[in-house]
Amino acid sequence: MTRLLKCHSGLLAVLASLASCGQIPGLDAALEERNAGTEYPDILPASELPTPAPPRLTETTEAELEARRARLERRAAALQ
Repeated sequence: MTRLLKCHSGLLAVLASLASCGQIPGLDAALEERNAGTEYPDILPASELPTPAPPRLTETTEAELEARRARLERRAAALQ
């Protein structure tokens, strides 16, 4: 049984490696059409990178979420 599993594993590895070497016929053409005329983006120094968005979580986030949970629970209880 072990020998059979080794044989199947080896065959599977060979088939997977052969499949990864193939080209998908319509994919290359579609990507070339979509990217025609596009240029690589400029590389910026770190000092010129845009600033990240402010954090979405604040000191009041937990209290707001708890209040929302309570409202939703009341609303669910009213529907029952």
